[in-house]
Amino acid sequence: MRIDFPGLILFVEDYEACRRFYGETLGLAVVTEKTWEGGGLTAFAWGDTYLMIESGGQRQAEPNNDGSGGYNGGQPFILRLDVQDLEAALVRLEAAGVAPERRSYPWGEIALFFDPNGTRLELKSPPTGTAR
Repeated sequence: MRIDFPGLILFVEDYEACRRFYGETLGLAVVTEKTWEGGGLTAFAWGDTYLMIESGGQRQAEPNNDGSGGYNGGQPFILRLDVQDLEAALVRLEAAGVAPERRSYPWGEIALFFDPNGTRLELKSPPTGTAR
């Protein structure tokens, strides 16, 4: 099997809010976009792949922050973006009204936050040592 352009599709409840979030707040470039009455989809560049948001989904359940949900708070997945300059990325998010929670680990630092659909995202600092 030859895979030319892998991607992720995230079905969201509030398509317009998520489109603004990924395009304007995160500054991801649009690869393709289609709209129709009552819906739409937008694919954003996501490294060597794409992240598509599409209308017709449901908001993610609030994460379980009592510790019983583990690292991911019980959410089924986390979208992670490794960034070269974590500080600059945080300044951009904070200017847009997003308040990430920073956490430090032996392998690096992350800043976690949520999109308008309740999906957890993380920014990760450049790798320290060999862990990635």
